[in-house]
Amino acid sequence: GDSVAPGVPVMVPVEDKSVRLVLKSGNFGQPDFFERALKLTAADEELKKKKETAIWIAKSLFDRNRTTGSSANMSFVHEGKVYITQSGSCFGTLKEDEFAVLDLEGNILSENKPSKEWPLHLNIYRKKPEKGAVIHTHGCYAILWSFEDFPDETDVIPSLTPYLKMKLGTVGAVPYEKPGSKELF
Repeated sequence: GDSVAPGVPVMVPVEDKSVRLVLKSGNFGQPDFFERALKLTAADEELKKKKETAIWIAKSLFDRNRTTGSSANMSFVHEGKVYITQSGSCFGTLKEDEFAVLDLEGNILSENKPSKEWPLHLNIYRKKPEKGAVIHTHGCYAILWSFEDFPDETDVIPSLTPYLKMKLGTVGAVPYEKPGSKELF
């Protein structure tokens, strides 16, 4: 895990992820060492809850046929890092260890390979820093709608009912580009 101080990592056993162990000896660490260790443990718990919520959302979308196979990806921000579903993951079977980790500059900080859509996620976080998560799916209706020819790509949802525009607001369309391509991002 993360380090409380140089040379003093928080260890997480492979068999029991609920346990955190810090071995301190001698003069390692600052005067607030134990306070920092507790904060790291609290941050670990918060990360675990965020992953559990993301997995629940992914499974819910999959179970309701809003996504299939490995055609969707999601991310969230935690402690200045982006956790994004790894390449090839499936919302229906997503697990805690299937997230890649990046910093906000796009440097990959984990062994897991991130979804090829990671630049899209980072661009959203950079332009909208108040956003905490991104869910990117390729739902059937969205794909069908994307085949339409729009006279105004900045406002593609017509006001078919009095409440449609009120509920959706203005919705724009991104012209087709190859998934994962620089042009799309």
